Amino acid sequence: MTCVRTLAGWAVVCSARPGRRQTGWPLRAYYAAGLGHPDKAHQQVGFGSTMARDASGTGSQVSIDLPYGKTFDDAVKARGAIASGLDVAVSQVFITRDPSSHRRHTLWVADRDPLAQGAGRTPLLRCKPTDIWQPAPFGLDERGNKVSVDLMWNSILIGAQPRQGKTFAARSLALYAALDPYVKLTVLDGGGKPDWRKFSLVADRYAFGLAMTRIGAVRLHFHDLRHTGNTLASRAPGASLRDIMARMGHDSPRAALIYQHANREADQGIADAIDKAVKAARRKPSKRKVKRVAEGDGPAAEAS
Repeated sequence: MTCVRTLAGWAVVCSARPGRRQTGWPLRAYYAAGLGHPDKAHQQVGFGSTMARDASGTGSQVSIDLPYGKTFDDAVKARGAIASGLDVAVSQVFITRDPSSHRRHTLWVADRDPLAQGAGRTPLLRCKPTDIWQPAPFGLDERGNKVSVDLMWNSILIGAQPRQGKTFAARSLALYAALDPYVKLTVLDGGGKPDWRKFSLVADRYAFGLAMTRIGAVRLHFHDLRHTGNTLASRAPGASLRDIMARMGHDSPRAALIYQHANREADQGIADAIDKAVKAARRKPSKRKVKRVAEGDGPAAEAS
């Protein structure tokens, strides 16, 4: 059994750095973050509640009153500096808005880094039937609370940096749908990686990597279908760059400009027409030359 220092005092949780049990420890952090000054009137940080352990026993919390003129947004922006003043990792500091005042918030500091601990086994591993009308379990938040996701009537986009669990998260939701015996599941994986192959055992329809066309052509990826669709859209009469951006769901015109190559045929037609007009103008004699020939000047007169 190890006794450690926390915001509220001593607790049996984990090890901690020395010096945590100093008087005014949270105040030191806020002053170091530039959210007030201890020696200036109306610039002092106060407490809106007593410091106490939270109900889960995994951290300590206190209500903070910022000086007049300082806001909840200022505290959120200074979260890293507050963590430095508390001498903990930034992932251990949580700042929650207090609806009673824009300058008041609740500071919660975890005893340990919550992201360094596993969330445990998902209940989906029990392979029990699920109900698509009920929220799907999606894990735990930083404070150990269960997180669930409604799948019905929702489109879900999962994004992150490479190797950060995008596919794992998406497969967890797909597994919840697959465990409902009344759900017709369609799995389309344009990348063709093995991550989704096992869903071929339970999916009603699936395709991985390549899509066969009616004429038997291969090497056609699903992204090619998107590209073709946007290319055809750019050829539509009156379709502007803004229209293509809206169809693609892009905020920047940079990607939409790629599909402007679809207008090359029209540009070529315009160029051919201009070239034809220039050549015709060169073949047609000028009025001045015709007048000189009529008056007997030039080669025609000498030949006579």
